Amino acid sequence: MTKAQTPPAHLNELGDNLDAATQALAGEDERIERVVTVPKARAAAKPKEDAEERVTIILQDNSQIPPSGQFIGVNGKGYLIQAGVEVSVPVSVLEVLDNAIESHPVVDRNDTVLSYRNRLRFPYSIVNIRRRAGAQAGS
Repeated sequence: MTKAQTPPAHLNELGDNLDAATQALAGEDERIERVVTVPKARAAAKPKEDAEERVTIILQDNSQIPPSGQFIGVNGKGYLIQAGVEVSVPVSVLEVLDNAIESHPVVDRNDTVLSYRNRLRFPYSIVNIRRRAGAQAGS
């Protein structure tokens, strides 16, 4: 080998230290292997963006929705939806909106509470449904 092809001594030493550290860690704790492989497994298992059926909706104007929009989170993914603006969201967002319920009192003329009525906290209108590729209209 010529002098130009011989790696510097500090690189050889670094490689030896790295090999020794890898061997030491390999037998120490199985958690290390899982930590290294989890991100790869998550990336491989991540569904495609259009894997879920999408729906175009409009949130009705509501004093509880800030001007910047209402944040809705589903399975670690967030959506900021402004009132009065058409947005395309996955069907799972509708499930969150459908489960956001408020109880409002039903009162008589004397303001006596007779009962409570459940209402959607964030009422919305469905504009259209975009089915995923390969889905049949009847299913």
